[in-house]
Amino acid sequence: MKNYHKINASDLKKFESRTRAELINTISGFKSPVLVGTVNGGGTYNLSIISSIVHIGSNPAMIGIVLRPPGEYSHTFKNIIDTKQFTVSHIHSDIIKQSHKCSAKYPEHISEFEAVGLSPYVSKTKDWKAPAVVESNIRMGLVLNKVIELPNQCNLVIGDVDWMEVNQSSYDNKSVKFDLNNICILGVYEYYKTSKLMKLDYEEFIQP
Repeated sequence: MKNYHKINASDLKKFESRTRAELINTISGFKSPVLVGTVNGGGTYNLSIISSIVHIGSNPAMIGIVLRPPGEYSHTFKNIIDTKQFTVSHIHSDIIKQSHKCSAKYPEHISEFEAVGLSPYVSKTKDWKAPAVVESNIRMGLVLNKVIELPNQCNLVIGDVDWMEVNQSSYDNKSVKFDLNNICILGVYEYYKTSKLMKLDYEEFIQP
């Protein structure tokens, strides 16, 4: 019989905030770290790293991200509300360290692109202004659809996929290969490489 260490809600409240954040982020499992690009009204580019990206639907194509409660350094959220657009760029092993530095709290007038050494890319799509990341192999532009406030005052930001760009070596027969983007994050600080285990067929119930 396995032994388990039990932690209840009252125990969690006693944890130091960063310890609690790391535990809860870890127990939710491996996630994809991505960079979210936005621009403010003055034209300054912003870049933040998150691991809360989630598939909302494919028809129409929608992606969601969860952002912290608005505050002094909520530049990503404020920019999305103002401009109604944002980008998502996947992280690969060559840009982990630069990407992780985007988690720092930079003043609004400082672009994370310049601060961490990544390059902004603005799609030629009509009326597009939010920057993606040149160094990324998979990037997309999203138009704000809806913001849902969550019970903890965080916000689920849902975007309609307006465009996608995939490095040709990562694209095969209308599908994306993640062999060049095989990075995931556990908790807040630990990055891992993934490897393909297997591919199973679509399961369909057959009436006996």
